[in-house]
Amino acid sequence: MSLARIAAITICAALSLHSAPRLTTIQDTIYKADGTRFNGSAVITWMPFDSSDNSKIGLQSLTVQITNGAIRVQLVPNSDATPVNNYTVQYSSDGKQQFTEAWSVPPSTTPLHIKDVRVLAANGTTGGGVVQPPSQSPINESNVIGLLTDLSLRPIRGSAYAAGRTAMVNDNGALDSVVGNLGDCVRVDGSAGPCFDPSYLPSYSEYETPAGIIDGLNAVFTIGETPESASSLAVYRNGLMLHAGLDYNFQSDGSIVFVPGAVPEPGDTLLASYRTAVSSGEIVAPPQVQAARVQVLCSNSGAGTTSVNNTLLGSCTIPARTLAMGDRVEVRFNLAHQGTSKGYTFQVRWGEATMVKRTASAQDAMITGHGDATIGPAATTLDMQTWGTTLTLDSKIVPATDPLNADISVDFLGAMNASSSDSVSLQNYTVIRYPAQ
Repeated sequence: MSLARIAAITICAALSLHSAPRLTTIQDTIYKADGTRFNGSAVITWMPFDSSDNSKIGLQSLTVQITNGAIRVQLVPNSDATPVNNYTVQYSSDGKQQFTEAWSVPPSTTPLHIKDVRVLAANGTTGGGVVQPPSQSPINESNVIGLLTDLSLRPIRGSAYAAGRTAMVNDNGALDSVVGNLGDCVRVDGSAGPCFDPSYLPSYSEYETPAGIIDGLNAVFTIGETPESASSLAVYRNGLMLHAGLDYNFQSDGSIVFVPGAVPEPGDTLLASYRTAVSSGEIVAPPQVQAARVQVLCSNSGAGTTSVNNTLLGSCTIPARTLAMGDRVEVRFNLAHQGTSKGYTFQVRWGEATMVKRTASAQDAMITGHGDATIGPAATTLDMQTWGTTLTLDSKIVPATDPLNADISVDFLGAMNASSSDSVSLQNYTVIRYPAQ
């Protein structure tokens, strides 16, 4: 071999030895908590760094097999690297990742144990080596991929934003706070205002006697106020509800005009019930009073019977949890007897309790009743007054213990005292709730 070739090989070998970074050996035995030896692998990854001898270490990873607990690997020292860098070691066994730790490898000519290089175990404890502080250089938001786009999708605070208030989205898509009083209601457009409309507060006129002469000739009668709508007007003749358009017509001036053939005759009784609206110029009730206005639970005509057995003539079911302590429920009814040969019995029941049960004579052409159910803390108090054509006035007070969390049925029953062609019918019944305020 020529002298020149030998010199070239020597120079190349010297350059190769000079360019190779120095390495530190990590050698240890890993055990499981039960004393058996760990079998698996360790994947070691690192970010690019410059070692203390200016060797350029690129981004890469290394997989080391661990057999019968034995691990041995050589790594470039990174405890004095630029920038500060740690090796990330992920241990796997039985087909899944078991734990992860970080290594800071110092320069060493003798093999080191894992405890000498471990800087952060999976449980957060520190081991051998020194943890270097991360770089304090700020990172621009624009350098984080997708951050600015994600931030632009989030709503931002508007100029009217305030903590502890209901939020709304303004015209610019920012979050503002709704302005208003604490008792106001919020509308879908973000505005706030009272939870009721002071220009519309309904009230009711119950069983008003229309003004007008009942002589069989006069067909025009008037009522005290203008109904909110014609559909809210109910007209009764001798307890029977009449039909608008068939028996009478309601005029725009507030008058009731009976059609020919339906004009009230002497001795007839007319009653009218309707809903009105309070104008904004009148006294406005506060919201809590407005919410407590009367509620008509049932109002209807009933059936008739000729049977000597108790027959259900009408019923009103009060749904569960409708009533509360302090409420009062008014119960009214009218019965009509057709015939004069036999008497009859009638009764009103509130759930399992009987509000009234009486016997009328054959001469009682009409029976009427008016009672209340007062909801108390321990029980409901029932009282009822009844009288008829010849039946004397009678009052009765009884307790009821029906639970308010179940439906309560108000039933009207009737039966003839003996078989005959006579019958008894429920002309009308009404159940009204007056909520506690």
